[in-house]
Amino acid sequence: MPKAKKIGLLGSSLFIMALTVGLVSCGPTGTGGAYSYVPYEEATYGKPEELEATVTLWHTLGQNNRGWLETLIREFNRLYPNITIDHDQQGSYDDIKVKIDRAIQAGGTELPTMAYCYPDHVSDYIDAGAVIPMDGFVDDPLIGFTEADGSHVEGGKTLSGADDFVKTYWEEGQAYQTSGLYSLPWTKSTELLFYNKDIFDDHPDWAVPTTWEDMWSLCERINEEYLPELSSKEQEEWKAPLGYDSDENLFITFAMQNGIPYTSNGSGDRVLFNNDEAKEMVTGLKSHFDAGHFITKGVSENNAYTSTFFEKGQVLMMVSSSGGTSYANTINFNVGVAPAPYGDEAAYVSQGPSICFFSRASWEERYAGWLFYRFCTKAENSALIATSSTGYDPVRVSSYESDYYQNWLTENGDSLFGKASSVTSQIRDDTFFTPVFPGSAVCRTEVGKLVTNVLLGTQTVDQAFTDAYNRCIAAL
Repeated sequence: MPKAKKIGLLGSSLFIMALTVGLVSCGPTGTGGAYSYVPYEEATYGKPEELEATVTLWHTLGQNNRGWLETLIREFNRLYPNITIDHDQQGSYDDIKVKIDRAIQAGGTELPTMAYCYPDHVSDYIDAGAVIPMDGFVDDPLIGFTEADGSHVEGGKTLSGADDFVKTYWEEGQAYQTSGLYSLPWTKSTELLFYNKDIFDDHPDWAVPTTWEDMWSLCERINEEYLPELSSKEQEEWKAPLGYDSDENLFITFAMQNGIPYTSNGSGDRVLFNNDEAKEMVTGLKSHFDAGHFITKGVSENNAYTSTFFEKGQVLMMVSSSGGTSYANTINFNVGVAPAPYGDEAAYVSQGPSICFFSRASWEERYAGWLFYRFCTKAENSALIATSSTGYDPVRVSSYESDYYQNWLTENGDSLFGKASSVTSQIRDDTFFTPVFPGSAVCRTEVGKLVTNVLLGTQTVDQAFTDAYNRCIAAL
């Protein structure tokens, strides 16, 4: 399988114009000033295990999905009994962004110590002076990464610390408009192809598609061969052979896989998607949509995720996030998992939460928050998170290679979570991230709307591109 290029940073679907409120960081004595890292000193704070602080963490985990977090907090407190981790679910990633923006506008005193984030969000926080780079923590001689946290051998050399993290995941946190490590990988996911294995088994001459060319050929066959087998009621309820859960990712992934300009965080033009190649790409998608080959979330009634139709057998395949594996799980039929199709190159979007730290926090809180982050991303703990039916992946290479993770894959190979994790383990080095800058989230949102409008026929290709481009430029 061809290798993907690493291309910048993907963020989320919400953008609020860059805020002008700047926050200054405070040193150990409480004096204000520009940010600079202060190494941990036992003379000031005592041994790390004696540090006293309360860390506030904002996340997106619902009550039923945070058991692993509470387990890790209990184990963390065995090592650091004087650090309290006060965590709170703040809704979706976009909800967290809105609340953080409001807190910044109000002066920043209500900001947490650390929070789940998408890179596009962090770009705005950097503009507001609200987050700090974490480079100094990584390399701190007393509390920085150690080989015991996780290591692996590559080319005869033992790699640890930042070098033990999956390269794409770590580089994502450094690809901002300002030099520095402004976000840290927490858990990651990507898009996978889920398919109705029972139906495929009933049609042994169907092959699970690996490329988009294969996919469109199969969709044509399904419409010709499978659709007539359905009852009149089933035909009436039929949607398409394929569902795609994200109109935004559809555009961006096709562009990345086929070398089509999307955005850039360089010093020149940043909005690049308004080009002939991209228009030809979307025109091609429109032809496949009109041929009944696929649907998207954006074109679905009530903006429904295509997993709704997948479970009912109204689509036979769907491209959806591995982080949403539970939504692909159903008792109605056996589900197969494969890498999402690719174009000229194998390139799969990097998703999942990162962690950023806020400048309003005291140094005690920063140190304590870093110690908690470091603990949660130890090789065994990152693997624990991934194997707790989250659908997300570890962030360290050593986690993937650990006996614990490999045994879990073997023991759970027949479960949908095991199948999904096995696939994502194989393609992690082919993940990509797109450029991030203040306004990049608007680009993501607008190309998604562009795809939806063209597919529905509410805009021509030229109209949709022109409107999307103008709105992106206005947001810069």
